Amino acid sequence: MPKNGHARRLIISVLAGLAVAAASSALTTAQAENVRDRAAIEAAERVWHVSGDAAAVEVLLAEEFVRPMPSGEFWTRERQVAWIRAHPVPPGMSSRLDRLDIAIHGDSAVATGRASILDAAGGRLDSNVFLDVYVRRAGQWRLTAAQRTPVAPGR
Repeated sequence: MPKNGHARRLIISVLAGLAVAAASSALTTAQAENVRDRAAIEAAERVWHVSGDAAAVEVLLAEEFVRPMPSGEFWTRERQVAWIRAHPVPPGMSSRLDRLDIAIHGDSAVATGRASILDAAGGRLDSNVFLDVYVRRAGQWRLTAAQRTPVAPGR
């Protein structure tokens, strides 16, 4: 370490600046990862709630996927995909996400929101609120559990 006070302060200042830059870079990386994760989960939610694409849903659902149904049954991945294949979206009908909130907790995430089924004119035929649970495996988000609750008409 230099004996000159000015040189010592300069070196300490440079080192402090490098430490701040490194910390800032790490924060920026974490923020970028958060943005990517949110975008991936939002895309997954569009596949799940809007697409009607059985092949895409099959890729999205984890092997252990479970969905409690109003009948008291618990649908598996296979049962859910089979239902989507057997019930294609009728011509003129569509779905949309009215609200989507995402909370990421490391390698798991929870998506909550509201989805609606629309007629050809864009009128709401049906609506539900949902809670979907995701887990990240091998860098990919997979849906492990899904719960939907119908919204009363007119709400």
